[in-house]
Amino acid sequence: MRALFRILSFSAVFFCFGAHADAEPVFIERDRVSNVAHETAINAYRIGTNFMHENRLAEAEENLLAAIDLAPDFVDALDHLGIVYRKQQEYPKAEKVYLRSIEINPGNTVPYINLALVYRLQNKTGQAIQVYEDIMRRFPEDPESYYGLGLIYSQENDHEKSAGYLDKAIEKYQAMDSPYIYHAFAAQAENYHAMQENEKALLYYMKLSSAYPDEQYFKERIKELEKPRP
Repeated sequence: MRALFRILSFSAVFFCFGAHADAEPVFIERDRVSNVAHETAINAYRIGTNFMHENRLAEAEENLLAAIDLAPDFVDALDHLGIVYRKQQEYPKAEKVYLRSIEINPGNTVPYINLALVYRLQNKTGQAIQVYEDIMRRFPEDPESYYGLGLIYSQENDHEKSAGYLDKAIEKYQAMDSPYIYHAFAAQAENYHAMQENEKALLYYMKLSSAYPDEQYFKERIKELEKPRP
C-alpha cells in the first residue's frame, strides 16, 4: 500500500481525526500503481515507507531515494518521498517531487492531492484551489477534491460554498463505502453550526457521536443544539 495525506482544519478537539492544520495529517492508503519489476528498488521502497510511517525521516529519505535511483519512474517512491519532504517542512522539494510524479503518470491521483496539501500548508490557497479543481476535472468520482475544497472554503468562512462541496464529497464517500466520510461529516457539522442551521448540524453531530461515542465534543454540541430555544 502507499499513502496520501489529508488535513482537517476545523476544531482542534477533533483529535480522533487528526485535529487541525498544524497537527499531523491523516494517512489515506491506496494501492501501488507502478509496474516496477526491479526487486531491489521495490525492497528499498518498502523499507523507506516503513521508516516514513515510523517518522524516521532521514532513513526513509535515504531508502526512497535509493529506490528512485534504481527505478526513476517509480512514482510510488516519488510520492512517499514527497511526504517525507513535507514532514521535514521542505515544501519546495515536496512540490518538485509531486510535479515529477504527475509528469510521469498524470493518471495517478495521489500526487495531485498531496501537492494541494503542500500548497495549503504554505498558505498558497489559490494554487491549492487550482490543483483541487484540476483533480475534479481529471478524476470526477474521487471525493478528495470536493473534500479539500470544502475545507478551504470553510477556512475562508464561505460556509455555504463549503457545504456544497462537502455534500458532493459525502455522496462520493458513501458510494465508495469509505470510512473517511466521517471526516466530511465533521466538517459539514461545523459548517451548518456556523450558519446556524441547527437541525442539519444536529443530524451530522448525531451521526458522528454514533460512530465515535467516546468523543465528548460531539455530545456537547448535541446537548447545545437540543436545548430548547427561548
